[in-house]
Amino acid sequence: MELLQGFPTVMQNVLSTFKSGTLSQGRRISGPKWQFPNGQILDKFVNGRFLEGNEWKQKRQIFYPAFSHDGTATRIDLTENAARKFIEDLPSMHPDGLETSGGGKTISFHIVNGFRKFPLYVTASVIYGAMTSAEKDDLWALAEKRLALWPYAVIGGPYRFSWGSWFDRKTYSLLNEYTTEWRKYNDRMVQKRRARGIKTPLVLFYDAYEAGDVTLENLMHSLDEIILTNLDVMVHAITWVITLIADNKQVQQELRDEVDANWDTLHEYISKSDTHLHRSFMETIRLRPPAIFNIGESSPSVKNFKGILVKPNTMVLVDVLAINVRNPFWGSDSEDFRPSRFQNIKPTDVRI
Repeated sequence: MELLQGFPTVMQNVLSTFKSGTLSQGRRISGPKWQFPNGQILDKFVNGRFLEGNEWKQKRQIFYPAFSHDGTATRIDLTENAARKFIEDLPSMHPDGLETSGGGKTISFHIVNGFRKFPLYVTASVIYGAMTSAEKDDLWALAEKRLALWPYAVIGGPYRFSWGSWFDRKTYSLLNEYTTEWRKYNDRMVQKRRARGIKTPLVLFYDAYEAGDVTLENLMHSLDEIILTNLDVMVHAITWVITLIADNKQVQQELRDEVDANWDTLHEYISKSDTHLHRSFMETIRLRPPAIFNIGESSPSVKNFKGILVKPNTMVLVDVLAINVRNPFWGSDSEDFRPSRFQNIKPTDVRI
């Protein structure tokens, strides 16, 4: 997740070339896979190549509606209630961290581990509908197995190619175990929903698969991406925005004033992108990106980035902090948490 503002055109050219799914001449990218998690680890989750043209549009029509802006706006009440309940349940989830002092109570826990389940269950409920405790527990067990595979994607090397299964049979065994359990879990979930006559997005996705509009592999990959792939990214953003706001009394007061002023139209306020709340998330992403380097990407042909020639199969890495922080665009206080800096930045100057 990079913010590209006031940065040389060459860098935008580099990123757009590799992330577009095609080369500048319009040919498909070949070789190792590029999306999470690179290589054969990815091959089980994403369809091995970028979807393009009509195929991409078709898949988007199937999976996008549940997460459109309008769809998300209709779930604000559900999300808010889930957040309130999660906060209320924190003491019972972390009893060892509960302390009483001076007539008040405090609770201490590892913030990432403490909040990881919240975005998982909120996102999953969009796909599956209301979930039982047992269904949530089973999903969490799968999420832990999924997260354990991530380091191998970062390592790359043999994990980018099919022959890597001979290099590390144990890891590939874990991968196969996960993919089998992931398929069985979703099969069980859709059977239960159909038996109760509930038309959740999961049921609609399976309807599309059974009608031949999407392959089983695409279906499993997409469900994995929607529910699990971005889990750590969401947790990272949530926990860092809480941490940075908690450490800045001025930002806290500005947020309180803004929320108080919009209390009667809270849902409309939350949906806006020109608020101090939204700018606080933007500033968090700028200062604390989920990864300080992108996963390496390469092209099988020579690339010309405004006169800079890159040899075929050269792995290109982007230093995200050089864009987000060590960049004159942000001014002399670029290392400070100051959400108001986004107030006078045009949307066209910012790309996430």
